[in-house]
Amino acid sequence: MIVYSGDIAQFQYDSFNRDLVQTLEYIAKQAHFSYSEGQIKAWHNSLSEMDRILSHAPMLPKDCGVVIELQVPPTSKRIDFVLTGRDENNRQVAILIELKQWETAEKVEGKRQLVKTFTGGAEREVPHPSYQVVTYGELIKDYNETVEDNHVEIKALAYLHNCNLKENPQLEDEQYEPFITEAPLFGVQDRQKLVLFLEKYLRKGDEGKKILYELKDGEIRPTKSLQDVLGSMLKGNEEFHLIDQQKVVYEEAMALARDCFKKKTKKVMIIEGGPGTGKSVLAINLLVELSRKPFEKIAAYVTKNSAPRKVYSEKLAGSKIKKKQIEGLFTTPDAIASDKGMNNYDALIVDEAHRLPYNDRFHHDDDFLKHIMEDAYFSVFFIDNEQRIAWADYATSDRIKETATRLGIEVVSDKLESQFRCNGADGYLNWVDDVLEIRHTSNFDWFDFDYDFEVFDNPAKMKEAIYEKNRINNKSRLVAGYCWDWKKTTRNNPDHVDIDLRPQGYDFALPWNMDSTSPWATDPNSVSQVGCIHTCQGLEFDYVGVLIGKDLCYEGGHIVSDPSKRSPDDKSLAGWKKLAKENRQEALDKCDILIKNTYRVLMTRGMKGCYVYCCDKGLENYLKERVKILNEKRQELKEKLARK
Repeated sequence: MIVYSGDIAQFQYDSFNRDLVQTLEYIAKQAHFSYSEGQIKAWHNSLSEMDRILSHAPMLPKDCGVVIELQVPPTSKRIDFVLTGRDENNRQVAILIELKQWETAEKVEGKRQLVKTFTGGAEREVPHPSYQVVTYGELIKDYNETVEDNHVEIKALAYLHNCNLKENPQLEDEQYEPFITEAPLFGVQDRQKLVLFLEKYLRKGDEGKKILYELKDGEIRPTKSLQDVLGSMLKGNEEFHLIDQQKVVYEEAMALARDCFKKKTKKVMIIEGGPGTGKSVLAINLLVELSRKPFEKIAAYVTKNSAPRKVYSEKLAGSKIKKKQIEGLFTTPDAIASDKGMNNYDALIVDEAHRLPYNDRFHHDDDFLKHIMEDAYFSVFFIDNEQRIAWADYATSDRIKETATRLGIEVVSDKLESQFRCNGADGYLNWVDDVLEIRHTSNFDWFDFDYDFEVFDNPAKMKEAIYEKNRINNKSRLVAGYCWDWKKTTRNNPDHVDIDLRPQGYDFALPWNMDSTSPWATDPNSVSQVGCIHTCQGLEFDYVGVLIGKDLCYEGGHIVSDPSKRSPDDKSLAGWKKLAKENRQEALDKCDILIKNTYRVLMTRGMKGCYVYCCDKGLENYLKERVKILNEKRQELKEKLARK
């Protein structure tokens, strides 16, 4: 869907003789395209500027196509302005133009795709305009099969028509160079450069608006080049092999998908599973299989946490070109909700669904769950109801079912139970649940598999143990509860120390993980940075060293949590103080569950072992006693087996 199409001559005529913006409003209303007062203002300012540019481009053919608000598949995002035509070699060309009204902007350290500017009534971090339009172009190339088949060359640029780039040099900082190379950046002083750019690539017009219609009406599905990448992604990648019960649940999901697409009816599938049961591996396999032949469906992997998206897209990508294509398959709940679309996707695969929040922007019957179900024919939710770790975590299996029922969508549930983490020790998970007093379990005193669990009385020794394990294959990390401040202003200073235990007499002084372009979980340098729950949930390592802060201690024979010991920089428990004023015990009970769940998640990230240091000595002694009982039970079992 587009809001306006024509050629340069028609666009200039409408700009001069008609109220073009009023025309756009009318067309948008007829097409049920939502727009705001801000959008209308942007049309007034930006389109008059484009009319000015085209009026001063004498070499630009008047029959070049013009598109305003071209929808980007498979999303509801739109490209502000597009020109179509042919170059000097008669090749078909489409130039995508991202228009911005910004007057100033500055770079965001360590976030190479983002800039900070005043927009939407506040200072915000937003994508660099060159990066934004480059990604839009990649999505068109990946999903518009007609564009690929007819070899339409996609060019892109960003035009900040109110911004003097010489006075805003950070917009052209070297961290943005890769994107600006692909999509040049033009400011208010660059009008003539912009004219020359357009005239360079558009030497002939778009006869019969052929190229324009290829953009507008092209067949939307994963293109052959994207399918080729997908076809080779999982091949030979052992991390994504499916075994045993994973394969059974996978086949059930694929059967549901076939039925869903064949009958053009919506379906929702809920797949429950604890830590290490292979939820993410299964999710990735579904994403790949549904996107390539014979399905060729538009699918996306959705998570609230950025860490799994970054790590899995990196693992699946074999080269820079492939990585760019792969990244388009990963998205966020916010992106789905902001699309406000119906069936933009054939399938949405939601990993870590327990982290989906209730969003105050929406009415109660219009939350993230509803948006996801409305925006896809087939929705798959991978969930562990016991991994909710933040006050805002809203989604549960029951809420997913309630939302689907309200929308009249069939729900199918399945479960992953086999444990592939912690050396396959389901018993270890049960033991952790009992140790943390999350729930009483049958084998609360021991687990029978060889899993390396150790309680350290010195955090420096635990750190060295993790460093030693990490030297083997870069698969060991330090993590901690969010009990130390993590200021935004210091997140990219490698010399800054966040977690400093030297005042307690220990040689332990490390930063939280840096904001960087490389995922913390795989960056070789990040072993000397401490990850938090938000950077490791949904991921796994060989060994993990857990620093338990003062928010968890042992008093009066029980595990006791204290939300006041969390850093104010942590927003996970935001809201507990408000509830405490109304019902203190209810607030503390909810905090207790979330804090214990947090450490449960941290203590189950290691596949081979977990090391622990406790800031509370009472908790340290309690855990050591539990480990002593564990070792005695193991020895007793060994002696029994020896006698047999």
